[in-house]
Amino acid sequence: MNYSIPRITRDFIIFAPFYAFVILSVELAQKGGIMGNLRRFLGLKDIEYVALYAVFPGSPAVLVSPVSLEARWPLVVEGPEHHINFLFPFLKRMMKQSPAASDGGEWMGIEQESATRINLSYVYDDAASPTLVGVSKKNSMRIELIQITFRQDAAKYANLRFAEISVIEVVWEDRVAMHDRVDLPRGFKNGEITLPSIWLQ
Repeated sequence: MNYSIPRITRDFIIFAPFYAFVILSVELAQKGGIMGNLRRFLGLKDIEYVALYAVFPGSPAVLVSPVSLEARWPLVVEGPEHHINFLFPFLKRMMKQSPAASDGGEWMGIEQESATRINLSYVYDDAASPTLVGVSKKNSMRIELIQITFRQDAAKYANLRFAEISVIEVVWEDRVAMHDRVDLPRGFKNGEITLPSIWLQ
């Protein structure tokens, strides 16, 4: 993939098939009332999600986001207890140090819900709030969050290192609708801190 870092306007063409699928799926769901905006997101146990696998080198930890979209998104990291405990203080550092983005987005909350799950919240200011823009626009914003913003901010502000190649999967109504390879953007400024071997537990 030959494209420069990392805003949605540059990456949209590269990932157009993925974007088109997710945006169309969510539009149909929202029009048909399939999804309840207030229900709790169950991560990899949910019937509808987008997941990034092989996010961190040598780790089975997974980054998961719901297909449905709200003003405050539940972004979830699921993985072995050893790696979740290791990641949590670094992601807290990211929360504290990363400034608001140019689009008004900002990391606003983090909690370690369990030994194997971290929840993160990302919100927009009133002018850019996903609740105030069209469905297609707000879903591209959500895709940018899981695809680009999280990895970019965690590398820059927590010095975490990400795998050069990850796998993205879309599950829709409990069925795998898409499964594809995703490379880091060329020129991505990766961090240096890698997760410890799982065998050191």
